[in-house]
Amino acid sequence: MPPETRKNLCDLRCLMAQARAHRRLASTAQRLGQIDTAGQHIGDALALERDAIDLLDALEASGTLIAIEALVASATSYARERRHV
Repeated sequence: MPPETRKNLCDLRCLMAQARAHRRLASTAQRLGQIDTAGQHIGDALALERDAIDLLDALEASGTLIAIEALVASATSYARERRHV
């Protein structure tokens, strides 16, 4: 896997982890009645999710997602064959 692809996938994982963290913070703030804080965290989560979608679009445009899907399908097929041997 090319280094830039690995970096992009790591970046994507980080973006999604941060978005989930902001959603959890928003949920906690909402339960505590801190609506303004909850709104800020939801806004941050949405911005991070938008960045993740942009990164996914770039990966798809470069053909990287298709290559990853093919790799996963091949590995899955190989694993199934090995289980039946």
